[in-house]
Amino acid sequence: MGKIHKKHIAFELIKAQRALQNYQGTSQGRSILIVVSGVAFSEKTTAVKHLSSLLDPHGLRIVANEVKTINAHVPFWQPYVEHIPQEGEIVVLLGNWYDQLLATALQKDQNTVDIPQILQQILAFEAYLKNQRVEVMHFWFDLSWSALKQKSLEKELLATQVQQLYGVDWFNKKCYQKAQQLRHTFTQDWIHIAADDPTPTLSFAQHILYICQHSTLPQHDHFTFDSVTLSPRLNVTKQEALAREQYEDTLAQLIQQFVVLLRQEKRQIVVVFEGMDAAGKGGAIARVIEGLDPLEYGIHAIAAPKTHELQRPYLWRFWRHLNQKKLTIFDRSWYGRVLVERVEQITPSVLWQKGYQEINQFEQDLVKHNTLVVKFWLAIDVKEQGKRFKSRASTPSKQFKITAEDWRNREKWTDYLQAASDMLACTDHVHAPWYVIATNDKPRARLDVLRALIEQMTTTA
Repeated sequence: MGKIHKKHIAFELIKAQRALQNYQGTSQGRSILIVVSGVAFSEKTTAVKHLSSLLDPHGLRIVANEVKTINAHVPFWQPYVEHIPQEGEIVVLLGNWYDQLLATALQKDQNTVDIPQILQQILAFEAYLKNQRVEVMHFWFDLSWSALKQKSLEKELLATQVQQLYGVDWFNKKCYQKAQQLRHTFTQDWIHIAADDPTPTLSFAQHILYICQHSTLPQHDHFTFDSVTLSPRLNVTKQEALAREQYEDTLAQLIQQFVVLLRQEKRQIVVVFEGMDAAGKGGAIARVIEGLDPLEYGIHAIAAPKTHELQRPYLWRFWRHLNQKKLTIFDRSWYGRVLVERVEQITPSVLWQKGYQEINQFEQDLVKHNTLVVKFWLAIDVKEQGKRFKSRASTPSKQFKITAEDWRNREKWTDYLQAASDMLACTDHVHAPWYVIATNDKPRARLDVLRALIEQMTTTA
């Protein structure tokens, strides 16, 4: 990569940025995430500020975060979800997950922090971003100990204190040496801007220009997906209706038990509801939250993604709803990728097939970080669904629940059963189990949902 003359670099960067923006919303759309770390006073902040003068600010976001140690109960990526760029955008992260890793290693007892595991999680997350067309660049701005000491003498005390907000006390020689030793384990293939670089800000901009001009979209491996036989778990056998008094007494007991357990629970709880249309998801959710205060739960009804959501990694719109309340309920979820997107051919087959692995990794990540994940497939037979559709269509207060799309989906009943069977086969795990609940009898189904939640909370505590 040859040097570009200073007077041309701003023009070339703007041209490259325009090209990036022009692909927004197309099959060639992508974004760039620039991760910047380095020693204090190493010109990293100067280079980032200079970049903002070279690019159109409408397509650039510079995010500087005060760095805190990693919270073992929250996935490391959670604080950065809102900063993941959408297609056509460039985001610079000053104060990022690598700075957190360094801060955690230096500020906590080394025996209580599994640095290799955290690093592995970071690399897996970045691999997912790349597969979702987010180009991740890494820069390390370096400075020798002697040069750092000299610069610190030239700066005012407050400037030194600001630099320490990036998580590492670089002005303590012992910390400096430990941080340099650790960062060498993950910065080998990063772009390094050395202290003796005569034009560090231009070198930084030039590398970004090169990536804008030369990066390519990820190539997904093609493979043959073999569907399983239709799962017998999805069959709904005849159910006798519960007596009203028996149902109400049992419901009250289960609600009270669930409320007590939830308020004692130390983990976050994520509950997923999937199932055929009119299977009773809304009614089941209403009973789960009946005894709770709205402060304790959040419900997210997932519909077709909006434009800005389509232009980010698939899981992004679900990441942003997590860890806001003790109980998070998804009325439809990330499983849309392997259900409706598969059946309706909204997503290329190679992507929904990869979705199983991505979903499993996502849920495993949640469980590792103190989250209980429970998933419900609400099963209904085709005859009962037909009755409920007709009832909705003839009841003014329920007509909003039935659409032409629902009737079209009904024509693909077997396709949805096959997709659900494959989903159960690929994503039912001890750490994040599927409960298949028969819902031809709504009261019985609601009790079964509560029993399953109570079972998971008591047996996995």
